[in-house]
Amino acid sequence: MLRDIKKVKCHQCGHSFIALDIEDNASVLSAPIHCPKCGAIYPNTVFKKVLAVVIRFM
Repeated sequence: MLRDIKKVKCHQCGHSFIALDIEDNASVLSAPIHCPKCGAIYPNTVFKKVLAVVIRFM
């Protein structure tokens, strides 16, 4: 489901672009956003926190 439209700045190349904030697998997490210029994946901060917890318990 589409939740919002975000202005995002890529953490690798610095390119600013507009992206859709889309719900990932019917959860509260956002689907990862890909930079159109360099292809880097920009995960949401909530996604980063959940990923850090999952990696810590592996």
